[in-house]
Amino acid sequence: MRHLRARHGLGLFQNLSSFSPIVGIFGHRQVGKTTFAEKQGKAYRTFDSKSVRESAEHNPEEFIADLRPMPAVIDECQMIPELFSELKEYVRTHKKPGQIILTGSVRFSSRRAIRESLTGRLASLELLPFCLTEILGLPRARLVLKLIQESRLSPLLEGELASQELKRRTGAIDDYLACGGMPGLFALRNPRLRAEKLRDQVDLILSRDLQLVHSTTLPAMQISEFVRELSQGELMPLRPSTLRKLTRVTEITQKKLLEALEAVFMVRPLPIEGYRRGISVIFEDQLERTYLLQEKTDPELAFEALVWRNMRASFNYETGLHWETFQFLEKAGRRRVPFAFRTSEGSLAVLPILDSTPSLETLRSAREFLARYNRSLALIVTRGQAGTGQAGTEIMDSRILKVPAERILFE
Repeated sequence: MRHLRARHGLGLFQNLSSFSPIVGIFGHRQVGKTTFAEKQGKAYRTFDSKSVRESAEHNPEEFIADLRPMPAVIDECQMIPELFSELKEYVRTHKKPGQIILTGSVRFSSRRAIRESLTGRLASLELLPFCLTEILGLPRARLVLKLIQESRLSPLLEGELASQELKRRTGAIDDYLACGGMPGLFALRNPRLRAEKLRDQVDLILSRDLQLVHSTTLPAMQISEFVRELSQGELMPLRPSTLRKLTRVTEITQKKLLEALEAVFMVRPLPIEGYRRGISVIFEDQLERTYLLQEKTDPELAFEALVWRNMRASFNYETGLHWETFQFLEKAGRRRVPFAFRTSEGSLAVLPILDSTPSLETLRSAREFLARYNRSLALIVTRGQAGTGQAGTEIMDSRILKVPAERILFE
């Protein structure tokens, strides 16, 4: 099928299965969790089936005992939280690694019964929408991981892509901007069918999944309006008072809704650091955000979000890596690093631009970040080099690298 791809998360999943009796695969609805889990398991049960749900609710001990052969998959496990106390007892006496695979469209930690039962007994993998390298069938991009370990940049990074390969990668970026990376959606070329599937998907998330983590009495129309306003301010500092005026949702309820939207993988909060504090949000998938926006998106903001969505896959699927992402703002907001990544080895500022030459303001933003953070580098990510047909990489000083998206997102 056109939308099936090898997943970069396989190596991490195999590592987790080698020591944990239960491995959870969680992520956005329709992100490919079931397809991934079925390939790794030998038995399959889904709580989308009413009879399977009733069996688990009626006699959870017998339900677990019947999970044969192993590894066994329990799909959409968040729908029956009562099962997890029995899973806790099962793995207490059955400690063999890799026995049960759970999948869920809701963060396990957001449901108390699951969190309390499986703390310390569950290893989790978050499955993301496809990134560019998965779509093209390439190995996971690792250059960004190597850079964050460096104290200064090497001339070996400089160079250009062959024109044919540059054209291939540029085309993939164009497609991603238009269609995102959600399995079952990115490969659809019929805009009407794609819009219908998106509508059904968003409605299901907001009407069913959201209620699992936040039982709200807000009308569905008001929740949808709130989510659309978030999509208009993607990667910009969140202003609760402005949101309240636009959506009539109080600041307290906004906070609960944001936590719930994060729990169902629709949005991610990015903490703001620097000379002002707060959060910005980014949507899980490029196409879903475009659909929610319902108007023409700003090309530069869309490119920033594409770079973040693809770079995070490099970090997310790296075995044993603790990482975090944040945004950096100067006090008056004149200078901005849209996002940065941090590991124990250092911090990496990322400044995507559509031009091939960074502005003075972009360079000032990069240097202000570097002055504030020790062991840090800055990447200015461009879209190739306009007019030359080449994708050159240039070291601008010992800690600032100008690199085309056609390299950093693919290598």
